[in-house]
Amino acid sequence: MAYYTDSDSTTKASRDRLTTWETSAALSDNQKESCMAIMSAVARKSIPEHLPSEVPSSVSRPNASSDDPTPGLLFGRDEIRSIHEFYAWHAEVEDALAEEEESPHELSIAQLNVYRKKCRAIGEEVTSALGQLDALEDCYTSVATKTEALHDACNHLLQDQTKLVRVAESIRSKLAYFDEIEELNQRFSSSAF
Repeated sequence: MAYYTDSDSTTKASRDRLTTWETSAALSDNQKESCMAIMSAVARKSIPEHLPSEVPSSVSRPNASSDDPTPGLLFGRDEIRSIHEFYAWHAEVEDALAEEEESPHELSIAQLNVYRKKCRAIGEEVTSALGQLDALEDCYTSVATKTEALHDACNHLLQDQTKLVRVAESIRSKLAYFDEIEELNQRFSSSAF
């Protein structure tokens, strides 16, 4: 009779879950090929160009052969004797790789900063122009209001003038009788009549 412990049942449950996962989330052949291509690209790390290609004669490396693919990577160290030195060397290599990878991007970043400054300057000019346009619109509104008021006053004066002309004509037509009376009086008082 076999006795199963908790760890055996946990292991069995984990295996069952893993099998279920692999069958339900299986990758297609194309996806697998893509994963393999990515893994092979990541596995090949290039050595920075500025590193020396040859090992100096003062560096002593055990088992160094002429077909060694990584010559000159010790950065002036004679040899690596401890884990601390290895980590320091590794940090130097990583920094060199990072610097090499970042150098093409620094020019792009500098150009983007120049473009950003130009865009900000253009934005400030646009803001200034909009402020001036707002002031111009206020002036236009003020002039339009005053012009409209002047136009209304002129129309009112023309209406008054028209009324006065009518009143004057009315008075003149009424005075015409008096002018005729005076002329008739002169004719009557003249001896020729």
